[in-house]
Amino acid sequence: MDVPVPVDFFSCFLTDDSDSNDNLWLVIAILIQPLFSGEERTAAELELANVCSSVTLAGADYCWREFLPKGATRNHVAAWVRRRDIGSFPPLAMVVIGGFDPLKDRHVNYVELLPLLTLANSLGT
Repeated sequence: MDVPVPVDFFSCFLTDDSDSNDNLWLVIAILIQPLFSGEERTAAELELANVCSSVTLAGADYCWREFLPKGATRNHVAAWVRRRDIGSFPPLAMVVIGGFDPLKDRHVNYVELLPLLTLANSLGT
């Protein structure tokens, strides 16, 4: 691959479409306003609960009730990212966080856990 200018590949996110034969694969998760949750409400959830009509707590709670196993709460491992669960997530991620998203504190929590995942992977745990 010819690169006419210096490129820091550690600062790049590359994507590809399936129409090309020149595929470059990069193992990375690109999370655009991911849907994380938990039973205890965060400051952003309380402050922004009804600011945006397209992303509401009631709507997110409905999605979780439909998705999670019967009887599970939003503290289920599929909804709530905790330090003890981080080992099952991709080590490289770009997380897009919306300013008026009531779930943004959950996204920030995930971003704060990413260095722990990278360390765990480098130690082979």
